[in-house]
Amino acid sequence: PSTNCTESTDGCEEAEDEYQLSSCISDQYAYTAEAYGDVPYLLVDMYDDDDCETYKGSFALRANGDCIARGDHAVKVVMNMNGSATVTEYSDDSCSDQDIVEGDIVDATWFESYTCTDAGFVFYNNAYPGTSGSGSLTTAESGALHHFKSHLPTYLAQLRM
Repeated sequence: PSTNCTESTDGCEEAEDEYQLSSCISDQYAYTAEAYGDVPYLLVDMYDDDDCETYKGSFALRANGDCIARGDHAVKVVMNMNGSATVTEYSDDSCSDQDIVEGDIVDATWFESYTCTDAGFVFYNNAYPGTSGSGSLTTAESGALHHFKSHLPTYLAQLRM
């Protein structure tokens, strides 16, 4: 995916209660693989449509089970032994079990086949890092695959690389 970007001199912008680094990267796949190295990660391409035709941006998260706080809520991503990923959203910033809002599974086959989910996301990880301009997207058929629950996609969309 490509998009028109304007370089920023500082790259740092205010994001609610904290700050986030945002930059225009020509190859998000290579950049993420290099930045995370051996640390498990989840890279997400976001699209404005359910068919993943209009690229919106990308973001990456550590997928090693660390609690990633953002303001007064948090998310935890874990790569499972079967190749799937578990994404859990929390209503506090400490990832306490009693504060779980919801959890979702990114099916292992979604990484392997670069599946476009019904929420307009495509997922990548260390084993399937993606490459610019190669491969084709598979669209998740309604009812055939697990679909994302209520507001987790909205939460994920707020987290950008």
